[in-house]
Amino acid sequence: MRCLYLHGFASGPRSQKALFFAARLRNQGFAVHVPDLNEPDFADLTLTRQLDHAQRIAEQISSDEPLLVLGSSMGGLVATLLCERLSNVGGLILLAPGFGINKRWESMPGTDELSKWQQKGFHEVFHYQTQSDRPLKYAFVQDMNQYRTDGLHVSVPTLVFHGKRDEVIPVEESRKFFRDNSEFVEYHELDSDHDLIDVLDDMWAQVDRFVARHTVVSLANAR
Repeated sequence: MRCLYLHGFASGPRSQKALFFAARLRNQGFAVHVPDLNEPDFADLTLTRQLDHAQRIAEQISSDEPLLVLGSSMGGLVATLLCERLSNVGGLILLAPGFGINKRWESMPGTDELSKWQQKGFHEVFHYQTQSDRPLKYAFVQDMNQYRTDGLHVSVPTLVFHGKRDEVIPVEESRKFFRDNSEFVEYHELDSDHDLIDVLDDMWAQVDRFVARHTVVSLANAR
């Protein structure tokens, strides 16, 4: 039983959520893989590069066996896009997925800052894994502009969590995703913020039930 966990932006494979879910899923018999999506260099990070990297790892660990994919924040967006590329993804678990992220990245630094980013070529971003500011090239924004997440559809059992007090990714993004995919999506709105750290046990209770309800074989057959 294979599982791929995709961490969020400016995070890493040893984030609290990655370690939490990896440990519990391994106890359930899953072989869990948590790649570092920052590789080979955070400065040159793009959504496309993360997606390509995740696809290579997925194909290496599970070329034909059913695969369960978890993704947090931007990693949730990568996981959903990955599902469109691979035929053996049997189920998705998304934690505050980064839907609509292209719209926010164009406005988050502010108009002046975005212009400076473009002129300078890079922008200093706080990286949670290293606990330091790291340069990120403007190519990140340019690449993001080619992705539109409105109207994303899934055709596998999908479990989504989103915090009501999320100030990074509006909860309405996940609500819309649920409305557009209600046949396949189980949606849980939690009294938490974007990190969802204070509701890890609550989420695990639902993940545990989700995995028990959809065995790897049944997940694959549900496509």
